[in-house]
This record gives sequence, C-alpha cells and structure tokens, in this order.
Amino acid sequence: MDPGTLKGVAIVSVEGAARLGRVREVLFDTDPLRVAALLAGDESGESIVPFDRVSSFGSDAVMVETADVSEHSPQPSNQLRSLSDLQKLKVVDDTGGYVGTVKTLDFDPDSGRVERLVAETGGVLGIAGKRTTTVEAQHVRSIGGDLLTISSNREPSASTD
Repeated sequence: MDPGTLKGVAIVSVEGAARLGRVREVLFDTDPLRVAALLAGDESGESIVPFDRVSSFGSDAVMVETADVSEHSPQPSNQLRSLSDLQKLKVVDDTGGYVGTVKTLDFDPDSGRVERLVAETGGVLGIAGKRTTTVEAQHVRSIGGDLLTISSNREPSASTD
C-alpha cells in the first residue's frame, strides 16, 4: 500500500461511529522499517493513532475499533519519521553510488512492514530521462538524517522514462 494515498483520509471508529480526524501524516519507525502510527488532525488538534490500533484501511476511511485509540500529542516522537521526511532522503548504495531520492514506499497494510521503496533521479522538468529504482526493504542498510543506504549486491530493478 502506498502511504501517500492515506493523506486526508478520515479515521473512523467502528464503535460509536465517531470521526477522529483525517490522516495528516504517516509515521515510520526506521528500525525496523515499518509504519508505526498515523498523525491525525482536525479542528481540535492533532493526535497519534498507533498502527496496531488500526483495524483496516478502506478506500474512504481508516477504521479503528474505538474512539479512545489516539494519543494526544502536539508532535510525534523523535524516534518516528514522517513520509514527507523520508521522501527528502538521498539513496546511496554501499559502494557510494547515488541511486536517487526516495519517491515513495510500499507497506503491508496488515503488518505495517515496509516491503519496498522507490528512488527517483534525473528527468528534464520531471518528464524525460527520469530514472526510478525499486529497492526491496531487506536491502536497506541504514537510515540517517539525510541519507538512506542500501546494499549494492541486490538484483537491479530500474526503469527509465
């Protein structure tokens, strides 16, 4: 599942049929690389919904069992990284080769485990010459403040536009 598709989606409790806000951001734990929580927001403020409290991801709403699943927090833990934060990371392989910048991640909606990421580089005005590389999550070596390193001994999976 592409976490970018969740932004703006309502979070709804099954019990009590209450809307808890809309997804503002998907938050990731980087070790292991997985979805940890959803940052929800509405006019009354922001709260964090832990991933293990999500019962399902529907096309129109993220469902949770009860309205008391969220933890009110003005900002997420320093241990968590937002999708938009991860999309700023440059991807480099362990031989020093630049692969691109994280474009998106795919995660398993049942476990929250990130399955792969897509890095993108190049392109003239975002069109011609753009190269995308898909990296399976098991090849991610480390995630730092500005960089994400991957193993160079992986099967290449790249496409060029």
